[in-house]
Amino acid sequence: MGLNVGKGRSKTSKMRLISWLLMATVALVAVVGAGAWVEFRGLASLSEAARQRVEVQALSLSNTVARFESLPYTVALNADLALLAQRPHDKTLQARVNGYLERVNQKAGSTVLYLMDRNGLTLASSNWAGSSSYVGENYAFRPYFASAVSGGFGRFYGVGVTTGLAGYYMASPVYSGQQVVGVAAVKISLDALESSWAHSLDQVVVFDSRGVAFLSGDPSWRLRTREPLSDPQRADVRSARQYGNAELTPLAWQTLRTLGPGVRLMRVAGDDGERTVLAMDRHLPEQDWALTLLADYSGVEDAASQARVAAGLLCAVLVLGLWVLSLRRRRGAEQLAARRALEDARAGLERMVTERTADLVQANRTLQLEVSERGRAERELRSAQQELVQAAKLAVVGQMAAGVTHELNQPLAALDALAAASSAYLAQSRVSDALDNLARMRDLVARMGRITSQLRNFSRRSEGLVERVLLSDALSNACFLVDQLLCKHGVSLDRSGVPVNLVVAFDANRLEQVLVNLMRNAIDATRGRAGPMIVVSAVQDGQRVRLSVRDNGTGIAPEAWSHLFDPFFTTKPAGEGLGLGLAISQSIARDCGAHLEAVMLPAGDGALMQLDMALWADTQPTAA
Repeated sequence: MGLNVGKGRSKTSKMRLISWLLMATVALVAVVGAGAWVEFRGLASLSEAARQRVEVQALSLSNTVARFESLPYTVALNADLALLAQRPHDKTLQARVNGYLERVNQKAGSTVLYLMDRNGLTLASSNWAGSSSYVGENYAFRPYFASAVSGGFGRFYGVGVTTGLAGYYMASPVYSGQQVVGVAAVKISLDALESSWAHSLDQVVVFDSRGVAFLSGDPSWRLRTREPLSDPQRADVRSARQYGNAELTPLAWQTLRTLGPGVRLMRVAGDDGERTVLAMDRHLPEQDWALTLLADYSGVEDAASQARVAAGLLCAVLVLGLWVLSLRRRRGAEQLAARRALEDARAGLERMVTERTADLVQANRTLQLEVSERGRAERELRSAQQELVQAAKLAVVGQMAAGVTHELNQPLAALDALAAASSAYLAQSRVSDALDNLARMRDLVARMGRITSQLRNFSRRSEGLVERVLLSDALSNACFLVDQLLCKHGVSLDRSGVPVNLVVAFDANRLEQVLVNLMRNAIDATRGRAGPMIVVSAVQDGQRVRLSVRDNGTGIAPEAWSHLFDPFFTTKPAGEGLGLGLAISQSIARDCGAHLEAVMLPAGDGALMQLDMALWADTQPTAA
């Protein structure tokens, strides 16, 4: 009998062990399955979003290039280019072509336009007068020249051998009759597009047909290769002098999993360290480029990890419950009282867990509502602030309407007189005098265009993005907008203390608005003063720039100091201001990383406002 009891206990222990192993297996499967399911759903969502974003980036790049594709073909139609290609020693003709290319290049916004003869020698160029002039340089080794001189359309991206700056080249043949006598080429810079990628949530890399990364939001990836280059490929790159002396070493990218055509899960290393990304490829057939968008995968990994932790905790709770139930059953017959106590304890624990869980759920809901309300309030506040800034600008534009009308009336009157005179000249067959009048009329129309363009630029809605701003240009635009007020009230403006080459980090349109507000306040403060004057100056202090606007007006009353930047606070008479100028200016300065303050001066010495801004730190040269 003892033997049978021993066998029974051994069999029970074995069954219990099998049960625990089975539960452990189920728990493991649940944990792994939960993580895999969440990762699958997150990967599908991320892939769809990345596919849409890579199409947008590819379209943006294609449109940037396509905007200039017709330029070399159009320039090649100019008869002077074909003549110069056949008469390269005609200096008068060369000067005329240089001027033509320079004007077209400025209008089109390209980097360089130039003409080469059939041997690749540059005869004329838009940068003929610069230190990096292409004139006299030979580019016969460039593939775009070989394509164009053969009658095709040449395309090529590479580092300029003359300027050392990268760009995209396009070339078209220049014909004389049916014969190709030269090549017209254009170079454009893609630096602006590449700079925008540096601030994007996704990282974008563009590879050429050999797999060399020539455009990238991460500078450490530029001029690296997707795969090691073969010796013939390296020889081709060297012969075309495409990337200068770059090593062209392979990128530290590792493909973890291929998810489909052009979609991979990768481990990449960049300036921000190693991370896992979803790589989405998009081929650009026109240029034979490959655009790769790298979307951050950490969010999917975090969600999968959280799902596994949650599944593990749930399984642990279930296993713990089963273990408690098994313990109760085994000891139930022998320790009835202990079992009841254990039941009471378990019931109390479950109640506490339920109550605590309910409290946490309610607290979580409350917190989510508060976060949602705070986000909504912040969005509404920012929207209201943007509308207030725009309304203030439009109010200033309205107040300056009379001055703009005066500015336009003079050229309009002159246009009327010149038109009448031109009619009389034409009636008398005095064509030369009529043409002179027409030239003057064009100058007057250009002047009116500058006036309306300046007013339109000031009144447009700003994006609020910090950019490179030449302080003297912004001050000139602001002075134009308040010029009528200065003349009306006889106020002298001294701006000689502002260096012409000082560059700050600000939103150009908003900086003009701040300057207009400060100078309008200064004009109002000098009313009734003998010899009213405003002095604007700026000094650089390390990486900061301090701009000062000082007047010789009545100064700031002591009781107004504490309310100076409060909205709707004004010391002006009713109907002459809303009291929003300084409040809006301070808000604009704060958004752009600057600081606006009033400086206390002795009584009778006027008022001094100072705007402290960041110096623009980027001194990289623009592409030639």
